[in-house]
Formats: sequence, C-alpha cells, structure tokens
Amino acid sequence: MLEPLNRTRELEELEPIQKRSWAVQEYLLSSRILYYGTCQLRWICKTTQYIDGGQSSHHTRMPQLGIRPDTTTLWDRWYGIVADYTRRNLTHAEDKLPALSGVAEVYRGRFMDAHNIELKYYAGLWSHHFILHLLWYVDEEKRYPKPKYRAPTWSWASVDGPISIDLNKILKDLDDHIRISEIEVQIVSSANPFGAVKAGFIKCKGLIQTGSLTRLHWTGKEFSVKSALGTLIALIHFDSWNGMDEMPDTLKEVCCLVLLRTKDNVCRGLILKAVDNQNCFQRIGIWCSWGEDEYKAFPASSEWLQGCELRELEII
Repeated sequence: MLEPLNRTRELEELEPIQKRSWAVQEYLLSSRILYYGTCQLRWICKTTQYIDGGQSSHHTRMPQLGIRPDTTTLWDRWYGIVADYTRRNLTHAEDKLPALSGVAEVYRGRFMDAHNIELKYYAGLWSHHFILHLLWYVDEEKRYPKPKYRAPTWSWASVDGPISIDLNKILKDLDDHIRISEIEVQIVSSANPFGAVKAGFIKCKGLIQTGSLTRLHWTGKEFSVKSALGTLIALIHFDSWNGMDEMPDTLKEVCCLVLLRTKDNVCRGLILKAVDNQNCFQRIGIWCSWGEDEYKAFPASSEWLQGCELRELEII
C-alpha cells in the first residue's frame, strides 16, 4: 500500500542512481518518476510523493527548472544543477557535455521565454554574465589529471571533480574588468548544439601580469605571485593541483588576469599559462586578492595593479 512520504527522516547514503551522471537530466526533465530505490519503491511527481514499504523515507524533491528574474537565483539554480551533476560518476568521459545537453536546452528556452533575451551556450557556460561564469572552481581537495580534450580550459567541462562558484561574493560590488571581443565554440555535431565540442576560444583585452608562485603556508590555498613590478597575495584554486602536495614545475611561474574588480581594488581573476605564443593562454585556476594575515578578501596592492599590462589575449 502506498503511503505519503515522511519528510522528517533522511537516508544518509545516496541511492546508486543518485551517483550516476546521466540520471540528472533523466530526473530533471521527467514529469513523473517511478523510483526503484534500495529499500523501497517511490512515486514522485510535481505535487506529491508516495512510498511503498521499506524503512527509509529519504525525501527526493521533484526538481523545478523555472526561471526567476534576479541574477543570483537564476545562476544559483544552474550551478546547483552543475554541482550535483559533476559530483556523479560518468562512465565515458567524452559524455561530459552530452549528458547535460537536454537540461541546457530546456534551461535556455525557459530563460528566453521569461526574459526575451538571447542566451547562448558555450560548452557549459552562458552568454548572460559570461565573465561571472568563468570563475567556477573544483570544490574538493582531491584533484584529477587533465582528461582527454572535451572542452576549452575555461569551461568546467574540461576538468573532473565537483564544480562550485561563489556567486554571492562575486556579485557584490564587483565590476567587469576585461572586454571580451569574441567567443567561439566548435561543436562536434550540429544535431546537438548543447553537446560535445572539439575546440573553442575566448578573445579578450585585460590587465595581466606574470609572476613566480610561492605557497605562503604548508597547507591551504594562500599564495604570493611575485614579479619585478609588485607582489600579489591571493587565494588560488587550481584546476588540477590541490595546492598542498608538491608544487609542479609547470606552476612555478603563472599569469594573473584580472576579471572583476571593486572600487577598493578587491580583485578576482583567472590563473593562466602561456601556450604556443605570447598572446595564447590556457586556464589553470582562479584567484582572489587576499590578506595574508586575515581570512578574507583584501585589495590588491596599487603597486601590483600598476605593474599589470593591458593586453589582448586568447584563452583556449
């Protein structure tokens, strides 16, 4: 006999299907679900949930893909999906973008219906507040080797591991500080414009400075980036290094690109490495100006900012 789901008790262990990447869009795009769990059978729809026997009453909320007007809610919702999706297991790495393509297509359609604004999708990132979307990071201590190419380095789809973004911190008093002139992504199949890609780049103009990287503590993510023109103290999240093991030689010298900046010079940006030529780069992480003795964002020094070079560059 079916009985209403008891929302007061929770199952600590995730069900096997909740660890499976492909199941995210199957779940999000369904109007109703018959859920075969470890302990019980569940019926889930938009308005109610029922269980059939078993001892566990883990609440599995029916997802909503509605679009609201304010930016924080809008992108909180998207990155909530990305956070859940990137914590799951994917058998074939090349499915990273295809396994979320159906959700992206529906999300775009509902956004445009609600706002009457053209919205483009670039390998997991959106054209609306695109600079904000570049500041994703891997949200765990473990890091994974770079997989075979499946997205540009500025896309979260280019790495493995759970993805997060500090939207509330980014949106507070921060202004765009680069100018993007061109974004291009080459998709594998025109039949799925939200699916796999084979190449992509950003062309932009912004403040950048190269410096030598030094870890300030034996653990943690605080670093100094020192050049002849000044020193930046920064909190850095690297994409494929956890910041605590031995530093790879490839990270001894890095480039800091300023993306966002407040009137008080608190800055956020990308950590880059030059490739091929002086104006072509790959993303290897993100940074935020930091206080060495205070666990909070802190203005970048005027000396360091004045030493930055205004350059046109390409990120692949």
